[in-house]
Amino acid sequence: MCCYNPSHYAPVETDEERVPLSSSYVPSSTDVVCARGRQYWNHTGNKLYRGIIADYTARYCETKNKMEKSLIVMEIINKV
Repeated sequence: MCCYNPSHYAPVETDEERVPLSSSYVPSSTDVVCARGRQYWNHTGNKLYRGIIADYTARYCETKNKMEKSLIVMEIINKV
């Protein structure tokens, strides 16, 4: 399981400098949990994330320009 919440990491330059979360870490309701399978499908943070994605899906699909699509993705990331 991989949990990522930017507030739990200091800014780093490379992935090698990241420190994994402890095994006792419990994800908060705003964390997005990346894991295989459906174990965290109903986690509150994951539901919120899917809702944000749904809000942008039509606009993203209608956009033909790769730069505009990248800007939409950046908007999503900034919301998360």
